Amino acid sequence: MTSKYLRFIFLSIILFITLSFSVHGQSKYTVFLKSGEQIEASRLSFRSPGILGDGNLKIKEPFKQRYEASEVDSVRILDKNEIILKVPVRHLSYLYWGEEILNKNGVKVYEISVLSSSTMGGVGPNNTPMYTSHQQDIQYYSIDENMPKPVNRSNLKEDLKDYPTALKYIDKSIGVTVAKVLMYGVGGVLVLTGILNNTNNDGGLPPPGEGGPPPSVFIGAGLIAGASLLNLIKSENFYEALDEYAEVR
Repeated sequence: MTSKYLRFIFLSIILFITLSFSVHGQSKYTVFLKSGEQIEASRLSFRSPGILGDGNLKIKEPFKQRYEASEVDSVRILDKNEIILKVPVRHLSYLYWGEEILNKNGVKVYEISVLSSSTMGGVGPNNTPMYTSHQQDIQYYSIDENMPKPVNRSNLKEDLKDYPTALKYIDKSIGVTVAKVLMYGVGGVLVLTGILNNTNNDGGLPPPGEGGPPPSVFIGAGLIAGASLLNLIKSENFYEALDEYAEVR
């Protein structure tokens, strides 16, 4: 009886150690460097590009190390049994971290997030300008491992010209583009008019605590924000075009 009890305890301990190792011993991040080196990490952070240069990543555990985005080929992330892949994508002059949202039949689509700010017109406390910030998701795509290029109408029309079933999704975006241009135009005019009306006769700003941005400024800012939301619809059309192209090519 005692030997069976001891055997049960021993097997329970072995099982606990095995399960603990399988859960905690598995790295959440795998960093693939362009040098060919592969690094396992349990904690790391992605840094967006700034005035000092491209994006980078910092490994925090099991050791501390920093790598520039230019040194990294890709990062594989295991998150709740889902695998996410991030790769460096050059947007304008900087390298951002792009998340792979499509990988099918040689067609890959990456999405980056860019933070931008713009003035709303009018002033706040101490005559400081009022700004609004928003995050914009921008997509890039590559075909057969070629250099990623921006997802836009002209690029897709050129690369998908021989695939009419994919082109139909691009044509759906024309109406969205027209509405977006109109909303940006009207919104910009309203904001500018509001700023001009919010100045004194001598061209200066009103004293602190007196007046504020007129309604046209907020209406214009709302139209501009709404136009930005239309980008989501257009991006979805472009994504469907690339997905269809990957399916039929």
